[in-house]
Amino acid sequence: MKGMTSTSGTSGATGRWPIPAAWRWARAGELAAVVGGGTPRTGDPDNFAAEREGAVAWLTPADLAGHDSTYVTHGARHLTPRGLRASAARLLPAGSVVFSSRAPIGRCAIAAAPLCTSQGFRSFVLRTPEILPEYLHLYLLAATDYAHSLASGSTFKELSGSRAAEMWVPIAPTFEQARIVAKVQGARARCARAGALLDAVPARLERLRQAILADGLSGSASATWRAAHPDGAPAAGSPARFKDGRRGRPAGHTEASSASLVDEALPPSWTLAAVGEVARVQPGFPFKSAWYQGAGVRLLRGINVAPGRTRWDDAVYLAPGQAREHSQVELAAGDLVIAMDRPLIAEGLKVCRIGAEDLPCLLVQRVGRLIAGEAVLAEYLYIYLQSRRFIDHLSSRATGTQLPHVSADDIESAPLPVPPLAEQRVIAQVVAARLERLARATQLYAGLRGALAEVAQAVLVRAFRGELVAQDPADEPAGALLERLRLAGAAQADDADAADADQPRGRPGTGVMASTRRRSMPRTK
Repeated sequence: MKGMTSTSGTSGATGRWPIPAAWRWARAGELAAVVGGGTPRTGDPDNFAAEREGAVAWLTPADLAGHDSTYVTHGARHLTPRGLRASAARLLPAGSVVFSSRAPIGRCAIAAAPLCTSQGFRSFVLRTPEILPEYLHLYLLAATDYAHSLASGSTFKELSGSRAAEMWVPIAPTFEQARIVAKVQGARARCARAGALLDAVPARLERLRQAILADGLSGSASATWRAAHPDGAPAAGSPARFKDGRRGRPAGHTEASSASLVDEALPPSWTLAAVGEVARVQPGFPFKSAWYQGAGVRLLRGINVAPGRTRWDDAVYLAPGQAREHSQVELAAGDLVIAMDRPLIAEGLKVCRIGAEDLPCLLVQRVGRLIAGEAVLAEYLYIYLQSRRFIDHLSSRATGTQLPHVSADDIESAPLPVPPLAEQRVIAQVVAARLERLARATQLYAGLRGALAEVAQAVLVRAFRGELVAQDPADEPAGALLERLRLAGAAQADDADAADADQPRGRPGTGVMASTRRRSMPRTK
C-alpha cells in the first residue's frame, strides 16, 4: 500500500500490519503500566460504602455493560479505605484506561477521576502524556478480537497482565493521535445518532405487526371478501356448538369477557367463543431429567420456545427407544405450542409453530400444544395467539413472581372471535401476505443495523492503519517520543535502584519489590 511500511516496534519485532513511516509499533507494556485489580471480602459490609467522602470508586466489568461513554467515574459500589487496603485493588489515576479482561473481555473506558477496579480488569496507566488515553481507548475497542486471541483458560478466557503488556499498539505522532481521535469520535457520534433512529424501528414494526393481527381478528382484513360474499355461511351458531365434547365453559370464561368483544361490533356472521370451546390444550409429559441424553430425540421444553420460533441452542434429548413409548406427545409440523412457565419475555409471548426442521421432538411438561377443533383453523388460531388481545389476557392471569406461569384453563378461557371457516382461510392468507412484507422490512432493519456496526468498525480499522487522516510531515515522528519514553524509563529505573541501595536490608517496603512497584506505577501529569 502506497505510503505504508511494515515497521518495527521498539522491541525490534514487526507489528500487526503495515503503518505509515512516521508511526511505530510498541508493546502496551512499553507505553503503560498494566495494573490488575482486586475485590475485598464481599461478606464484610465494612469493605463497601455508598458514594460519599472518603469512599473509593470501584469498577467491575458489569458496570461497563451498555456503557457508551468514553469516560467513567464510578461503578455501582464503592470501597471504603479499609476495603481498598484489604484487597489487591490499586488506586488508578484519572486518565487510566480500564479494559475488562474476563467475563467479558473488551469493555473499555477512561477513568475520569481516580478509581480502582475488580480483578476483572487490566488497566493501562500511561507513562507519558504524549500517548493520549483517548487514542489508546479507541484502539482497544478495535482490538477486542486480538485481546481474545491472547487470552487463555479452560473454564473461561482471561487476558493476563503479562499478555496484556505484550499487546501491539500502533503509535502515531502525538498531534496525529489527536486528529485521529477527533475524526473517530465524530464518526462514532454520527453512528450513534443513526443508531438512535434505528432503535425506534423495532417498536414501530411490532406496533404494525399487532395492527395487522388486530385487522384479522376484527374483520377488517376480510371486509372486501365479506362484501363479495354476502351469503357466506355464518359461524356455527352459539359458542356452545364449539365445545368439542366438553361440558360447560372452561374455567375463567365469563359473560363479561364475551361482552367486551361484542362491544367491538364483530361482523354479524361471526360469533364469540372461548379458546377452549374450539380447541384444547394438551400439556406435555413430565420427563425426568435423569432420562436426558446427549443425543437422540429432542425434548421441547419452555426454554426452546421463543416468540414466533423455536430455539435449540440449549437442547436435551431422549433415547430413541424410550421416545417411541411417548408417541402421545410427539409433535408434528404445523403444531401450535406455547410455553406455560414464564410465557411472557421482553421479546414477546413464547408461542410458535413447529416446523419440519424441528422434528422429531416430544412435548415436555409445562409446554402446551393447542389442538384446533373443526370450527377453527390452526392458521387463524395462531393469529389470535400472537395478538395483543391474547397476550393481555394471559398477562392478567399469570401467577407466581419468581417463575410466572399460566394454566391450560388460563389459555382456554381466552375469548376468541370466530368467523366462518371460509373467511378464516381468507384472513389467514391476507395476514400471512402482510406479515411477509413486514418480515422483509424487519430484514432490511437488521441489515441496516449490521451495516452501521460494520461502518463503525471500519472507521476504527482505517484509523489505526493510518488511512483515516492525512499525515503531516511537520509532526514529530512517533519514534522520537518512544525513544524519550525509553530513556525516561531507564533513568527512573536507575534512580529507583540507587534509592534501594541506600536502604538497609530487610526493611518493609524497600528493596527490589519497592523499586519494581515504583516502575510499574509511574506518576501521570
